[in-house]
This record gives sequence, C-alpha cells and structure tokens, in this order.
Amino acid sequence: MLTRLNVWDMDGCIVDSSHRYRTIEGENRIDLDYWIANEKYTYRDSLLPLASEYQRMLAIPSIYTVIATARIWCEQTQEFVSSKLGQPNAKFARRDRTDTRGGAELKIVGIRKLLNLRQFQSIQEIHIYEDNETYLRKMVDALPNAIGHFHPSKQGH
Repeated sequence: MLTRLNVWDMDGCIVDSSHRYRTIEGENRIDLDYWIANEKYTYRDSLLPLASEYQRMLAIPSIYTVIATARIWCEQTQEFVSSKLGQPNAKFARRDRTDTRGGAELKIVGIRKLLNLRQFQSIQEIHIYEDNETYLRKMVDALPNAIGHFHPSKQGH
C-alpha cells in the first residue's frame, strides 16, 4: 500500500546541470536560449548528493516516487535518468517548447491528477524536494499533507 509520495525537482536538487545553465545578465531569471542551445550536453549532467536519497527511496514499495521538473523531458533527459539516476514511478515535465506554464503550476497539476486516482487515496504524506523557494511554497500550499524540503542551489530560478 502506498503511504507516501515523494516529489523531486531535478535541476539543482538531485541533478547538477549548472554547466549548461546561466541567468540573464542583470536579471534574476534563467537564460532559456542558452539552456536550449546546450540541451545536447544533458548527458554531461551529474548527480548531486541528494540523488543518493532519491535512489534509496526508489526501492521502498510504500513510497511512490515522482520527478517533477520544469525542463522538457527530451530524449537526452530520458537517457540520463535511465542510466545514471534511476527511473521514477512517474514524471511531470514540460511537453515541448510551447508549454509555457509556470514550473509550480505544471508540477501541481500533475500531482493532483495522481492524487485523484484510487491507488493514491492511502497517501498520508507528500514530501517535496525543491531548490526554488517560490515553487516549493506554492506546492506545499496547494497539496494536502505536503511537507517541503528546501535545498538551495544556484539553479533555483
């Protein structure tokens, strides 16, 4: 029986993709053009220390593990997750470049869909691991029994 839902952000939380990340000069937001141009280097991303906790929890049958990320789930991301990180039970990500929803919104929508399914009625806690304080606050406020775990990074935009 599922009793816990773990929701993991990728970039800056369990995966270091900082080699292909930067902010716009003088602004506090990601340079998406730079990110997109360097997407081909996704396989060079590396695991952060918290990834070992993610991997440990993947093996616990009562925990349903979700990756919720604002990145597009491209072929390179799938290959990286499959070979280096470990497959989650589910993932929520941008569909494509036209998906302009806010990061917190796309994560909340996906998690709510899960919680509406019968097999998730026994969930007692939702643990959210996130490096963006704004996203984390919105998710904790929007989801029942949510517990936030903030992990600051240089990528938390």
